[in-house]
Amino acid sequence: ASQATAVATTVKDLPGDTSSYVAVLISLGVNDGIPAEATWKANYQTILDAVHAKLPSALVYITRPWRSTGGSHWDTVASWIADLVAANAFARSGDDERVWLEGGDAGATNTSDGVHISIPAGQAAAVTAKKTVLGY
Repeated sequence: ASQATAVATTVKDLPGDTSSYVAVLISLGVNDGIPAEATWKANYQTILDAVHAKLPSALVYITRPWRSTGGSHWDTVASWIADLVAANAFARSGDDERVWLEGGDAGATNTSDGVHISIPAGQAAAVTAKKTVLGY
């Protein structure tokens, strides 16, 4: 919970007028290992609650993460995200890295290492996926 609390504190302390925010994109989940479902959901809910408290007019889009290791685990995480979306009227399913980042080639086109969007093709794919979710 310490990482979730840290993120929630950072969100709470965002400076300036945040009343005009209409969307927030959150992409978490592949670098820190995966705890038990209840712990993962509770931590994510802490972050969602902080974002919604600070930006009550904004819809929150949650990326469904992927990396080249973990196999079907990323489908499980996507189902946990679906549960969070169903439980929070302000939350929406965001882009799906299992589709665009994996890219049909285990991430070879869009990542340098099967995890990080650190090459131009991956960066372009990320922009396209996130813009699509937001309706652009």
